[in-house]
Amino acid sequence: MKSSLFAALSLGLLIGFQSHAQRTPSPSPAASLTQTVGITDFQVNYSRPGLKGRAAFGTTADAQTVRPYGQVWRTGANAATTVKLSTDASFEGQNLPAGTYSLFSIPAASGNWTVIFNKDVNATEQSYKPEDDALRVNVAPQNHGKLESFTIWFSDLTDSTAHFNFGWDQTMVATKVAVKTSALVEAGVAKSLAEKPEDPAVNQRAANYYLSQGKDLQKGLTLIDKALAAGENYQKLWTKAQLLMKLSNFKEALPVAQKALALGNANPDNAFNVFFKGQIENGLKDIQAKLPSVDEMKKKVSGKKKKA
Repeated sequence: MKSSLFAALSLGLLIGFQSHAQRTPSPSPAASLTQTVGITDFQVNYSRPGLKGRAAFGTTADAQTVRPYGQVWRTGANAATTVKLSTDASFEGQNLPAGTYSLFSIPAASGNWTVIFNKDVNATEQSYKPEDDALRVNVAPQNHGKLESFTIWFSDLTDSTAHFNFGWDQTMVATKVAVKTSALVEAGVAKSLAEKPEDPAVNQRAANYYLSQGKDLQKGLTLIDKALAAGENYQKLWTKAQLLMKLSNFKEALPVAQKALALGNANPDNAFNVFFKGQIENGLKDIQAKLPSVDEMKKKVSGKKKKA
């Protein structure tokens, strides 16, 4: 009985040891990153080789240099680096359709590097085929503070632009990225309205979009009125007040904003207390500043009587 128990324990320890021993540190550890630009998601999976006392780039690949100039590089290590786009995007002004691509590049000793997006996501430097390229762009390299490990990152983000960067050693390549965020959002808004024209939430989101863009304001007003017909709350009323303000209709905006503040104060939630209350109060001050005072109105009335 004791021998059987000892054997079972020994076997368990051995299995546990083997399971831990099966995984060892990789010389080029795996990494991934996700970046949203506007409403477009970029997913990058790659491995990160290290310098380990070498130079990243040189005229030949030898014990002192990792990658030679002028040759196709899988821009990472181990399996191909992949870049996934949830929508179409442009790199250096050239369109790349939504999808997943392997990333290659051709380092240059002088002049521009070539950055390549290839349709074969399993491509290696040996199996890479130029005819499978989805896009090639030329980008001037930049100097960078020393990076021991190869690194990919995004920077300079706006709602529709960014830089897609990779760097190693003291070299960085920054590719300009652009996405058609406004067109994508507008298409999404139009699709939602077509599919659910009477949905209050859809109408409210669409009205807020038109408000944020400062266009189609009258359409936004019609949509928020449809949302309000299904039930009032301070957020809907504040959206309507802001649309009226944008349309310079301050007289109608005043009671709507006042009602929004009253409803919020009557049943405050965290969003109202933290964000909306101060915004509505400041909005009311702006509206009242734009409206003529009682004295001004009396002067106008008095002036009309004298002329008569």
